[in-house]
Amino acid sequence: MKTHTTNKSRFRLFNICISLLLLTSIWGLSSCSKADLEDYGKTLTPYSTYLPTETGSVSYYHFDSIVAAPFGTAMDTVHYTAKDSIGVATIEGADTTYPVYRYLAEGTNAGINASWSYLLTYRLVFSAHTAALIDEHNRRFIILTDPVKQDYSWEGNRYFSSDLNPGDFYYGWQYTYDLSMEGNLLTVHQIDQTNGNPGDFDPSLYQEKLFAQMVFEKGVGLYSQKVSHITYQANQNNPSSFGYYEQDSYGVVISRISVANN
Repeated sequence: MKTHTTNKSRFRLFNICISLLLLTSIWGLSSCSKADLEDYGKTLTPYSTYLPTETGSVSYYHFDSIVAAPFGTAMDTVHYTAKDSIGVATIEGADTTYPVYRYLAEGTNAGINASWSYLLTYRLVFSAHTAALIDEHNRRFIILTDPVKQDYSWEGNRYFSSDLNPGDFYYGWQYTYDLSMEGNLLTVHQIDQTNGNPGDFDPSLYQEKLFAQMVFEKGVGLYSQKVSHITYQANQNNPSSFGYYEQDSYGVVISRISVANN
């Protein structure tokens, strides 16, 4: 009987402790007033601060295109200057969409009066808490979102489905914010994945590398971008000799030169 009474006492004490914890939690939540929550919200920087967009604005970038050489003997880099010109916005529901027209000129420092060739059009779609980039193939990427804070992550390629294309390497990317760079820069890590040889390049080993990253400057916009998908096939018959890069291997490296507003 004594043991039974002791167990009942312990059970009663346990219930009292749980009740006190619940009361403390409820008090803590209720003590956060609307003003407190609003003040906390003001400490967070809206995503739109890193991608200001205005019709007529023009941005210039160094643009390096990385492609496989004939027969995959090497990866070659061709240097261009890119010009992004923002068109007239359209509004549909809660979304505001800007078309962005990209032009290329040969060389790394082409001037305003260079011979520009139209390359493509992409779109920037702004909603209350996200910015999406829709590329020339109508693929939608959620490139920025609220809240902007260190290590915050989200499914940037949520509109891609492995059911539609099981081999789609865009599926399942987890984007992550990195605020560690100096100069009001925000890095969006999109993907950094290696299949096959996990180490440095070795011509005797198969390797597939997939990388994507965007960097934005506060109050300015896109600062730099790197995208690459490079697959190297080793020579199975003679591993000591160089194999080849698959012909659809590619890379793009963009870095901002200047921004001009009309």
